Amino acid sequence: MSKVSMHVAPNPDGGWSVTKSSATRASRVFATQLEAIAFGRYAAKKAAKELYVHGIDGTIRYKSSYGQAPMLAGDKK
Repeated sequence: MSKVSMHVAPNPDGGWSVTKSSATRASRVFATQLEAIAFGRYAAKKAAKELYVHGIDGTIRYKSSYGQAPMLAGDKK
């Protein structure tokens, strides 16, 4: 399973970028972080990936996982 994830981070040219971890260019650029998070959440859910939201200084503020969670030992189908 690949470790590709989605990142919402400040864009050097202004605004906020939504980028796959394996990409060199942003998927989309938005004026506000809120718009970028909404699109990033949609893209991460659609692809069953993790979403990392970075702050203005580039540090990770939080992450959300939209992939399939592994079953715990006591779980039954």
